[in-house]
Amino acid sequence: MTTIVDQDAPTVAELSAGMDLECQITPDGLGREASDETVDTSRLWSVFTTMQVGRTSFEVSVTLVRLDESISGVDDDAYHNLTKGTRGYLVIRDNLPASTGYAATQEVEVYPVQCGTRSKANPAANELQTFSLPLNVTGDPSLAAVVAA
Repeated sequence: MTTIVDQDAPTVAELSAGMDLECQITPDGLGREASDETVDTSRLWSVFTTMQVGRTSFEVSVTLVRLDESISGVDDDAYHNLTKGTRGYLVIRDNLPASTGYAATQEVEVYPVQCGTRSKANPAANELQTFSLPLNVTGDPSLAAVVAA
């Protein structure tokens, strides 16, 4: 979570300053489901019910693996800092290896978000501890942003 001046053109510096979550998100742990409301455009005399697209809402969430700080020596920043009420941006970049740095002209999605209450997964044998974090979209997202230099 960091400050982004222009959501449609976040800079390499802004994106690089953010918290990298790629190494902690489970393979099926990124949710960004869009749903569209509808506007009834029918009239009293209409034979058919007609509709137009209305507002869009997003259900955004991440499921992350807890980092075992005592073994890895790495702080679990995501768990400690992404707490209820925390505001920032979730930036998603598809179809590039995680090792690829941010660069101008890359396409990204930018969601202004506020963290909800995290939920810990029930512990299970031979599984890593995970937690899910709902992210409430607080403003219009930029679904076709392009990284600026």
